Amino acid sequence: MPRQAKPKKAATPRLGGSATKKRKQPPPPAESSSEESEGEQGLEELQFSDSDGSSDEGVPADEFDQEELDAMSDSDEEEGDESGEEEEEKGSGGRRKKAMFGDDEHDEEEGSSSGEELDIEREARLLDAEQARIAEESKAEIATNLEQSEAVRLPLFDGEDEAGEDIQDVFHRIQEIARVLNSFRQLRDPARTRKEYMKQLLNDISTYYGYNEYLAHLILALFSVSEALEFLEANETPRPVTIRTNTLKVRRRDLLQALVNRGVNLEALKWSNVGVQVFESQVPLGATPEYLAGYYMMQGASSFLPVMALGAQENERVLDMCAAPGGKTTHIAAYMKNSGILWVNDSNKERTKAIKGNLHRMGVKNCIVSNYDARVLPAIAGHFDRVLVDAPCAGLGVISRDASIKVQKQRADIDRCQAIQKGILLAAIDCCNANSKTGGVVVYSTCSISVQENEAVLQHALDHRNVKVVDAGLEFGVPGVTRFQQNRFHPSIAHSRRFYPHTHNMDGFFVAKIVKLSNKKKGEEHAQQVAAAHAGDDDDEESESEEEEDQEARVGVIAPRKVSEKKRKGAAGGAVQASKRMRVVEGGGGAGKGSGEKEKKAQAEKKRAPPAGASDKKKKRPAVEADSDDDADDDFERIMAQAEGKAKKPKAKGGAKRAAPAKRGGPAPSAGGGGKEKKKKRGGEIGGARRGAGGGGGARGRGRR
Repeated sequence: MPRQAKPKKAATPRLGGSATKKRKQPPPPAESSSEESEGEQGLEELQFSDSDGSSDEGVPADEFDQEELDAMSDSDEEEGDESGEEEEEKGSGGRRKKAMFGDDEHDEEEGSSSGEELDIEREARLLDAEQARIAEESKAEIATNLEQSEAVRLPLFDGEDEAGEDIQDVFHRIQEIARVLNSFRQLRDPARTRKEYMKQLLNDISTYYGYNEYLAHLILALFSVSEALEFLEANETPRPVTIRTNTLKVRRRDLLQALVNRGVNLEALKWSNVGVQVFESQVPLGATPEYLAGYYMMQGASSFLPVMALGAQENERVLDMCAAPGGKTTHIAAYMKNSGILWVNDSNKERTKAIKGNLHRMGVKNCIVSNYDARVLPAIAGHFDRVLVDAPCAGLGVISRDASIKVQKQRADIDRCQAIQKGILLAAIDCCNANSKTGGVVVYSTCSISVQENEAVLQHALDHRNVKVVDAGLEFGVPGVTRFQQNRFHPSIAHSRRFYPHTHNMDGFFVAKIVKLSNKKKGEEHAQQVAAAHAGDDDDEESESEEEEDQEARVGVIAPRKVSEKKRKGAAGGAVQASKRMRVVEGGGGAGKGSGEKEKKAQAEKKRAPPAGASDKKKKRPAVEADSDDDADDDFERIMAQAEGKAKKPKAKGGAKRAAPAKRGGPAPSAGGGGKEKKKKRGGEIGGARRGAGGGGGARGRGRR
């Protein structure tokens, strides 16, 4: 009988031993082709080397070839999976390779779950996430280093070799000093003070940006260090080009379409109904047919703001005190729709030509152009409903247009502008009518950022006129300054608005809206009250000293009053009043030099005969003889008493009693309050005698004749 094959258990130890010898190191994960080749190699080693193909134990290889091959492939797959998982866990960041590079079946399942995501898309997404994570870690590390950093020691430049220093080194030092000043306690050099840092910063700003020392100090006083650097950088770049639509001739959307057709890249401003910003133009904006036709005005965006705050209405009287070259004037005319009266003034006669040209081009028809100093307009122009004052200034807000301002403007220039601005603003307030039904508004604006030219001028107006500062009605802007260095301004000045190039991307500007409360100047009412109080005191003093004055008037001497200001005026003082009382007795109107001399002359002249031109009726009447000294004194006392109001008798009775002196031949005092009928009857004779005695007579003698 042929020998049967042994069970597999007898051959397993040899196969297992041989397999373990070949797989001392765990093999890497391999594909099916590598596993089959490895299994075939192991199978060849198990076979006999004879040519007949029999094994060493008499078992043919074909009987266990397939079974051994399957067993080896299964063990290899299990060990490969375990080794692959161990290597993936040891990878950087603990990431699994299968998440990025899996087999086809895994890719298909993941792609179907993520919306058919491709391999390259998944790889790109994972790389982006990794980069974002690295960037966040870097920022956190930088922030931690800054917090834990020690004090920064800057090699400050002492200015000994400034000409030979690189400009980039100066800029780098400016940035470093700014960073230290923002966190001075943490980053300062213990050997340096803040004053030294600021001094070095001023020197570097003057060197790098080209400002003089005064302007650099002014800018650093107005802004923080970081904001000041932003302002300086903004002044190095030009502002956007803007134009204003002339609504008297065209609508903005029609103008935009016309300019777009000419190759102009532009956009309408959102905060203005007429403003347009131009980004690029293939044609000169000042030579287009639309410009020549008056459809738009080339104007800075900040110049729209004062007119918007003014808010002129139709059929009003409006004054533009400093109008050249006419951009704001034509804007006001568009608000008024060519109605009412628009008075335009400028102190420079040559600049009024530009005003006239723009008025004609823009189609303005309600304007009056004048050439006066704005400070004299209240005496010429009268009252207006609204007044615009775009005052001349140092121009610290338009440095991007004129770089020479950095070097030319000094403290004296700003002080000179401030004095002019104060006078112009007060004149503008005087020109405004506080009783206007629609207006009573003054708008003050400058193209400067200095406090001396803006808030200080407003404070001066508040101190000298009955006005108040109100909200300008503008949607944006920085509130006005109420505290600057040692200066403290009225809280209402915060309603004004400031505009900066680094904040609003327009020229530096200041706008304030003022409402006039009363046409009287501040202090006039108080002065009138004080004058009325003094007048009351004078009346009381006059009533108390009447008797003394009467006695002094008799001898022609009146002592000057101690309190009354009215009696102190005049060269003669109280003697003038005495001479007036003597003229009442004499009936003459001429000014007397002294009561004693007048009395003597009157007594001497009364003895003369009446003039030859007297009527027959007057000649028939008895001649009037001169009174004796005693009679004259009695008459004088009675007349003085009646003049001072002590004898409170009716005029008719007084006239009847005073007929007696005339019968005796004495002079009839016409000023004593006698009856009108007697005065008329005796007017001819007594008036003629008085004319002769008084040297031509006075007002009463001429009246009777």
